[in-house]
Amino acid sequence: MNNINYGIDSRGLNALPDLGSPINYMVEYPFDNNTIQNNGSSPIYLDNSSRIRLINGSNNIYAPTNVPLIYKDATGTIRSINATNNYWGVSTVTASMFYPTTGNWLTFSPYATSPFPQTNPGTESDAGERMLAMAGDAESEQNYSEAETLYMDVVETYPNSPASYVALSNLQNVYTAGEMDMSELETVYTEKLSDPTWEDDKFMEEMIVKTRISSENYDNAIAKSENMIANATSNEEVILASIDIAIAESMRENNGRGNNGDNTVDANAIKRLVDQLFGNETGDLTDIPSEHILPLTTELHQNYPNPFNPVTTISYSLSYNSNVKLVVMNIEGKKVKSYEYGTQNAGKYSMEFDASSLASGVYMYKLLVNNREIETRKMVLVK
Repeated sequence: MNNINYGIDSRGLNALPDLGSPINYMVEYPFDNNTIQNNGSSPIYLDNSSRIRLINGSNNIYAPTNVPLIYKDATGTIRSINATNNYWGVSTVTASMFYPTTGNWLTFSPYATSPFPQTNPGTESDAGERMLAMAGDAESEQNYSEAETLYMDVVETYPNSPASYVALSNLQNVYTAGEMDMSELETVYTEKLSDPTWEDDKFMEEMIVKTRISSENYDNAIAKSENMIANATSNEEVILASIDIAIAESMRENNGRGNNGDNTVDANAIKRLVDQLFGNETGDLTDIPSEHILPLTTELHQNYPNPFNPVTTISYSLSYNSNVKLVVMNIEGKKVKSYEYGTQNAGKYSMEFDASSLASGVYMYKLLVNNREIETRKMVLVK
């Protein structure tokens, strides 16, 4: 910084310089970090009412010899500061290197013993994707409370970004699997729907419908879907809303029969709509794969059955020996399952996809051969 006096001079009750991690978690590669050095006095000065956010910031902070790393005005009530996971210019840090030297106002341990590499914060999209990956890891580990917090951090920190829409979609699975209050999630979608910052109103409306179905609020889900049909601008929008209506009506009927909460959907009730959505290409994989007849082309086949609950068969053909990977995604393109098969010989292959842990909805799956995407198809899970 090369200031004559302090590197950062923070004064006043509302002063809160932010040099910390955006989500309060230490990450392997920091989102961005800062270096404070070459100043005439303490790198950081705080008056008695101000604070600074340094938690997990991965910052490199240097002070001149015998000068406090942080100088805090000790008059009145001292506000506590969490400054963990930063580098303070030396390998061993003690309380005597800060002022005041006594009291529990500062938490600086754990700390780094060597400087952090100076990072480039990259684009907003990069940071959102990294936060999204952390949330996905928590979800896959069934830590649904942490996943919910992290997904909401993405939503609030990067509104209307691609990452934020994926996060809003994934919250459906988190709330369902974590048995959380779905009405709270509907409130989130409703607020975004009325906020001009968020541009995709149809997405928010679809999420509201799915939330109402998950919370067994079938009549309101149907009413919302009917309103979406009235305002639809494409046949696909009409079909998707009609599928939601069919699912809600079927589940409502099952509940009326007293099925003890077994909200199973009759697949035949929506098969016609699915045929329309996929252009009458629902697949008919009745051929028995043969090891003696090699396919002429490499291709991904439509899953069967489709719709399915909860298991379906995904098949593909290889015309030559290939390194194969199969990826299943939700409708927003977020990966939910990945299968890496390594090198496979030319032939016909199939696998059973079990979606027991997933919520009802439209999913996509794609075939990658030698790291090249061959084809992507859609399938519908109905429970």
